[in-house]
Order: sequence, then C-alpha cells, then structure tokens
Amino acid sequence: MWTLYFQVFGVTFLLLGIFLLGLYLFRRLRRTWPSREGEIRVREVRPLDFKHRLVLVQVKDSLLLLGVSEKGITSLKEWPDESA
Repeated sequence: MWTLYFQVFGVTFLLLGIFLLGLYLFRRLRRTWPSREGEIRVREVRPLDFKHRLVLVQVKDSLLLLGVSEKGITSLKEWPDESA
C-alpha cells in the first residue's frame, strides 16, 4: 500500500520537476530569441554588472547604443548603420 503512495508521489514530483525545468528553459530562450520581424532589432547585449548593461539596437537605418540600468535607459551614441 505504501509503495503505491511513494510511486504516485515520485511520479508527481518528477512531472513537476520536468514542467519547471521546461518553463525555466522557455523563459531563458525567449529572452535571447531574436525577433525577425519589425523595424527594431537588438543586435547585441553586453552586461557590465548585475544591474547595468549596454545594448546595441538597430532602428531602421541607424544604430543606437543604450545604457540600461535599474534607474532607466540612456541613449549613449547614435550612428548610421552601414551594413543595412
């Protein structure tokens, strides 16, 4: 009788673990998945530390270098995109 309970709990925890692992991987891949549609594309992201990063964004025919922090987003540099 107890072995049946242990089997049911074991399978339940196994399925819950697989579900949580799949959810974690989906959320992690979705952040790095580049969008192929639209006029705005994130070309590169460089973390500086845990709260700050540099983001290179392509908007139509120009490139923007943005500084992203917990306080907001700052435009650092803009130049024409020569690869477009």
